[in-house]
Amino acid sequence: MSDKIVKENKDLEGWILDEILRLKIRINHYSLLKNSSSFFELPMKISETKAVMNVINKKDSHCFKRKICIQTCKLDSHWHFTTPASLSLDVMLLHTKITIELFTDYDMLLFIENGVKGGISQCSNRYAIANNKYMPDFNYDDEMQYLIYLDANDLYGYAMSKYLPLEDFA
Repeated sequence: MSDKIVKENKDLEGWILDEILRLKIRINHYSLLKNSSSFFELPMKISETKAVMNVINKKDSHCFKRKICIQTCKLDSHWHFTTPASLSLDVMLLHTKITIELFTDYDMLLFIENGVKGGISQCSNRYAIANNKYMPDFNYDDEMQYLIYLDANDLYGYAMSKYLPLEDFA
């Protein structure tokens, strides 16, 4: 963690966040059902500076997270509608200094949207008959049908190992 983390103002009006690296925000969580609370200790460097902010409601918590995001990433989370996905993409682009070609054509957008895959694929038919020229009982009158057995694992990991397109979206 960085040496300079949080400093209080001279008038003790509030706090100024200089730099936080790899900090997880810890929360005191109270459960009405269990009538218990769980508290996680703050990192020692923050405790020593006595720059601890008591977050009472969600508005304060949101402002605190926004302040951390602005100070560490130089990005405002209010401009990102899907904060985890779009904010992490913008942080990556900011730190790697990669520029993506500006979309000036609808076909460029379709290039990206057509590449988005997802969902589940399954074979719900337990019995299938192949009819193609490679089968001994091939019937020319019926529709040609091929059967394929595909066992693919870790397709997400495979896709994540490939480079993202940066230009020439056509």
